Amino acid sequence: MLTGKLLNMSRSEAKTLIEKNSGSIISNVSKRLDYLIVGDKPTKRKIDAAKELKVKILNQSELLKLLNKIN
Repeated sequence: MLTGKLLNMSRSEAKTLIEKNSGSIISNVSKRLDYLIVGDKPTKRKIDAAKELKVKILNQSELLKLLNKIN
């Protein structure tokens, strides 16, 4: 799941990148969610829900590292 504005990447590009790496995007924070990707000005409600469910929260740089797109 994505929240906030990503730098130099549209949501569509981020979704494509995640799906090309065997991931998927869901629309609600739930136990099924593995990662919440946080950009600029994220939704506080989504972050709070992710923390409550112990979902790993990553920024855009951490996502790209996870996908081996940057060093």
